[in-house]
Amino acid sequence: MGAGIAKEANMRFNGLAQNLGDRLTQYGNQAYSMGLYKDNVTGEWIRLITFPTKHHWRDKSNLELIEASAKQLIDICDRRGITTCYLTRPGCANGGLDWESQVRPMLEAILDDRFIIADYQL
Repeated sequence: MGAGIAKEANMRFNGLAQNLGDRLTQYGNQAYSMGLYKDNVTGEWIRLITFPTKHHWRDKSNLELIEASAKQLIDICDRRGITTCYLTRPGCANGGLDWESQVRPMLEAILDDRFIIADYQL
């Protein structure tokens, strides 16, 4: 959680890095439903789901990992009855991928209308 959205999440949600680190050590690099966290900025409680795009935070994002994360995200939302899920453009800021030519076409083929992708940049 050393860069980009992950770094920001680490600063906003107490305990997230430790909890995620424990899961990564035990189960590997995949999407996780992390539960509810209180946002240090807004004070709101937010359900967090991870969406890995990199194998290491210093690497460029990996399209195969993004595809696997998208499929895992669908499974998590199905099992938890989540009907609306917001995410940023995965892999397109610090990850170095192009939204229009690389990531968007792949995600449009996988994700349904429950998933709202925000044009958020740090």
